[in-house]
Amino acid sequence: MDRSSNSISSASDPLSMSHFLTDAPRWLLLLSLVYAPWAFGCTRPWTIDVLNALLGSALLLWVVSCAVRRVRPVVHWVVAAIVAFLLLQGWWMAFNAHWLFDPEYFSFVPIASWWTAGPGTLDRSTSVAMMLRVSALLGVICLVNDLSRFAEWRRRVWWTMVLTGTSVVAFGMVQKFAGVPLLPFEDVRPGTLYFSTYFYHGNAGAFINLVVPLVAGLTVVAARKSEKSRLLLLPAAVICVAGAFINASRAAAVVTLLMLGVITIWQFRVWWREILLIPRRAAVIYTGLVLFGIVVLVVALPATRWAMLAGQINVENPRWISTQVLLRMLPDAGAWGLGPGTFHLAFPHYTRELGTAIRGVWRFAHEDYLQALIEWGWMGTAAWAVLFLGGLVRCFHFCRGKRSAERALLFTSGLALVGVALHALVDFPLQIASLQLYVAIYLGFGWGSSEWVTGKSNGPSAPKTVLSRAT
Repeated sequence: MDRSSNSISSASDPLSMSHFLTDAPRWLLLLSLVYAPWAFGCTRPWTIDVLNALLGSALLLWVVSCAVRRVRPVVHWVVAAIVAFLLLQGWWMAFNAHWLFDPEYFSFVPIASWWTAGPGTLDRSTSVAMMLRVSALLGVICLVNDLSRFAEWRRRVWWTMVLTGTSVVAFGMVQKFAGVPLLPFEDVRPGTLYFSTYFYHGNAGAFINLVVPLVAGLTVVAARKSEKSRLLLLPAAVICVAGAFINASRAAAVVTLLMLGVITIWQFRVWWREILLIPRRAAVIYTGLVLFGIVVLVVALPATRWAMLAGQINVENPRWISTQVLLRMLPDAGAWGLGPGTFHLAFPHYTRELGTAIRGVWRFAHEDYLQALIEWGWMGTAAWAVLFLGGLVRCFHFCRGKRSAERALLFTSGLALVGVALHALVDFPLQIASLQLYVAIYLGFGWGSSEWVTGKSNGPSAPKTVLSRAT
């Protein structure tokens, strides 16, 4: 009788329910981080729908948790303002559509809109689908901004991204060495440069570059603290770095080299006293090993892909021709753009006179910044730029004065954002849902870093004075 009454009282305990509501959205977020890259990188409509459902459920539970606990979520006011602006612009354009795309005749049909003279999208259904994803990702930035105040959950997110990223890269390396297809039940066209769960090697390379800095940062922390986890993290770092060069993406390989150079300089500044104490003979051996590793990495680069580069740099290159087309589209995009997600609908109407110079279906512009200007206009793109650059700068700014773990997490998060920003100049990593999710996590870290605390409380019972104090 006593046991049953205790179980009933614990089940109805408001504190237990509060903890459940607090932790449930956070665990869903971790589940999403595992799901997104393994579900074909969320490059298929049904995988994106599942991701939207996972993130939407996490955000709904987060809001309910805050309401039940009567706690206001801690979100930077700049983030709140930008998120509100982007949601207003995107959803307004989606429901104030001026056109309806007819896929049978590949043309746009004018339709009645709320405000004919106001901004509106080229196709309502396309923009609504995109805004569902954008809304979930913007919500994730706010959720992580609030979540990152707690050291325990920062570390859980960190480990989840590291282990998931390493497993995805390891699977890709097994594919390459064993010569197996993308998946046993998948029919892949011959010559397709897939890697791991990504059909396009450029997306796989961008994902690796989003993971490599975090793996390196966690490895460094474990090594400095002599933690047993370094026995797992050292092989993970080797796998991720090797995967970056085994993958066929040239842009991703260059970005990886740049990031490895930055990480080396960063750690040299931290470890220089220890390095000076190393015996000369050991220093020579270590230097030789580093040089040998660099040579191996350079040799591991797909030579045939690099040999093709010189012949591809000419005025007939489709990327160069597409860039000129994109620049011609900008005046029509104007201040508010053609509508979220509508690039692939509008682009063919600007390439008809080019004949066979540009072939195939271009779903993305292969230049994320110009695509953002076309879809969101200069007003929306400016808001996205402040959100991205603000989070990036804050990662580097607030890593100063933090403890080794927090410093490493912030520095490597900022470095990962720099890497994806460079890759976006020549490809479309910021258009892929799984990559967008990982970028949103880093931005949430950056914007929330000023409120980071070192305690392990997960929220409900922590005093307000502790929650508001920066490290």
